[in-house]
Amino acid sequence: MELKNGKRTSSDVLLDSCPLISESVKKRAKTSNAESDAKASTSKASGKTKNASVHKGRVAGRLADFMNMPVDIFAEICFHLFPIDLLHLAWASKCLRSILMSKTARHIWRSARQNQLPTLPPCPDDLSEPRYIALLFSNVCQVCGANRGQRTHFTLRTRHCASCYKTHVVSIKSLLWEKTLGHLDCRELQQLLWVVPGESTSQGYAFNFQQLEKYLKEYRALKSDKHQGEYIATLKENTKKVREHAQTVFCWLEKQQRLKIQQEDEMSEARWKRIQKKLHELGWKKEDFPPMYHSQWTKLTRKPQVLTDKVWTNLYPKLESMLQHYRSMRLELERLDRREWLRMSVIE
Repeated sequence: MELKNGKRTSSDVLLDSCPLISESVKKRAKTSNAESDAKASTSKASGKTKNASVHKGRVAGRLADFMNMPVDIFAEICFHLFPIDLLHLAWASKCLRSILMSKTARHIWRSARQNQLPTLPPCPDDLSEPRYIALLFSNVCQVCGANRGQRTHFTLRTRHCASCYKTHVVSIKSLLWEKTLGHLDCRELQQLLWVVPGESTSQGYAFNFQQLEKYLKEYRALKSDKHQGEYIATLKENTKKVREHAQTVFCWLEKQQRLKIQQEDEMSEARWKRIQKKLHELGWKKEDFPPMYHSQWTKLTRKPQVLTDKVWTNLYPKLESMLQHYRSMRLELERLDRREWLRMSVIE
């Protein structure tokens, strides 16, 4: 391993964390050579087969050399990714997961957080960087793995789908009346439940069942009142930090939502201006445009999407039918107005 000034670089550490790279490089090299020989022999048999196989191999092999990339270049690419892109990259293969999910890649995740605007709040001490990013951006349920985890609970540090939420988040009512955790005496209830992370729900204050079970087991394992008191004080301090961080995340989400709405409004306005310009170039007048309360017209022209040439080619036929309809209505009204004007002129 090469050393720079007697110290190991971050790329060296990443390389050591994934011994699969060298093996995968050799395997891919052998595989690529075998495939190239097979394609060469097939191409001699038939011209049409040659073109098809070459095209198919070219499409399938665009990322074939991705794992042969030097770790320095790979790390530099990761520094420019957004958090959700880095998370998806870590889920792409076992080798990439072993690199990006290791503690040595922590600086890459921190850099990705800085790329997100507005800048993400710092990662809390009780979460790893990948878990924090998954909690914020992923839709994967942390219990069953289904891609429908729409309910995020920053205070509980979990993301659940609807079915898992019912089984893994319990309310005080369930703890007292249904005795989910067994017998809870009044002292345990007073000492423990109000110092652990929880959230307000329609059914009352609720807790993460697994966390609460863990806290209760640790609390009951302490024999002396002094140790139990110190444990309660520690839980109270940790819960305070969790709630403060959750509030910071809520504020960030509100900023993110406002920024998203602003960007969509800007894109929508830019699309509408470009559509107007193109319609005027084609000879349509502003009077031919349907009113803005026309739902279909507004949906097509005010969509927050960039108006490319391909989009315009597909969009114009839909707009043309509405424009022709409103133009014919406008011309008919103008004809009736001229007729009425002439009639009134004759009367006078």
